[in-house]
Amino acid sequence: MGSFSIWHWIILLLVLGIPVILVGLLVWLAARGSGKSARAAMPVPSRPPPLPSTGARLQKLATLKSQGLISEAEYEQKRAALLDDL
Repeated sequence: MGSFSIWHWIILLLVLGIPVILVGLLVWLAARGSGKSARAAMPVPSRPPPLPSTGARLQKLATLKSQGLISEAEYEQKRAALLDDL
C-alpha cells in the first residue's frame, strides 16, 4: 500500500469533502428556514384604533352629563381638557 500520491489525496478530499459540505449546507438551510418560520408565526402588532374627533368626544361628554353619569364639575373639567388639546 505504499505512500499516497497527490492524486490519491485529491480524490480522498473530494470523496469526503463533498458530503461534508452538503451536510453543512443542509444544516445551514434548515436553521435559516426555521428562523423565518418563527418570525412569520409572530403576530404583527396592530395599530391602536384612532381616537374619535374632538367634536365626537365633546358630544359623548355632553351625553354623559345629560344622563347624569358625570357631574357638572367633571363635565367642565373634561371639556376644558379637550379644548386645551386643540
